[in-house]
Amino acid sequence: MKKVCLSCGKEFKTDNKHSYQNYCSSYCNKKYYRKKHKEEIKEKKAEYYQLLKKRDLEELRARGRINRKKYYKIHKDLEQSKSRERYRSPKGQIYYKNWYQQNKTIVNKRSKNWARENPEKIKGIRIKSYDKHAPPRIKYTLERRKQPEIRKKYRSYAKKYQKKKRGYDSQLTPNQEECIRKRDDNKCVYCLKESSLTFDHIIPQSQEGKDIIKNVVLACNNHNSSKRHANIFEWCKRKKIKVPKIIIKLLKEQKNQNLIPKNEYGQRIKTDLNN
Repeated sequence: MKKVCLSCGKEFKTDNKHSYQNYCSSYCNKKYYRKKHKEEIKEKKAEYYQLLKKRDLEELRARGRINRKKYYKIHKDLEQSKSRERYRSPKGQIYYKNWYQQNKTIVNKRSKNWARENPEKIKGIRIKSYDKHAPPRIKYTLERRKQPEIRKKYRSYAKKYQKKKRGYDSQLTPNQEECIRKRDDNKCVYCLKESSLTFDHIIPQSQEGKDIIKNVVLACNNHNSSKRHANIFEWCKRKKIKVPKIIIKLLKEQKNQNLIPKNEYGQRIKTDLNN
């Protein structure tokens, strides 16, 4: 089917018989629109240039935002698909990484403000992520903890975490630990066992005891856990054990150097040493 263009007057072909195409190209369509709506376009341009002269950029930006929102509502699915394709492409990933490094502080502030304003949405997001990722992680950790080599690691990590949480983290170097083991012949001071040995503080750190070689002794796990924060002389009487000679020697050295704390716990030890 042949038709005549309304703007240029040339003939052009169309595929459909009942087509509403009245222009041969998009250029002619724009040209015809400009001829028909000359006065409206002039008025809009005049308003725009007046705003530029006054430098009212905020009004222009507000207009642009309104027009973008209208366009986004109409073409929402199309814009989302385009943005996903851009992000997944290799060029897009490089671009977004560089942009994030340059504008890291701004993004973090926006995310924090959004989180404060929308706490209910964040709860829903966290619940969904937990339902997705929690079951496989739990299975993996349970299967892994059954291995004997990894059990020991988890136990050591748990003990260190508990000490740090209470503020009793040890600061002994590996050389100092070797000196303590040689001094005590790799045996428990109380029962002379050679298995499941630990480092026991004579004056515990909770009672202002210092982390020094003179205040540390080898002890088995049972005796160390039962002693806890108790006084050595009182604890030995309770367990019906003689106080080892090494402990008395080390306490005397601490007393001569004024390393025993000046609280009630330290005064009891001094009186027990004199007796």
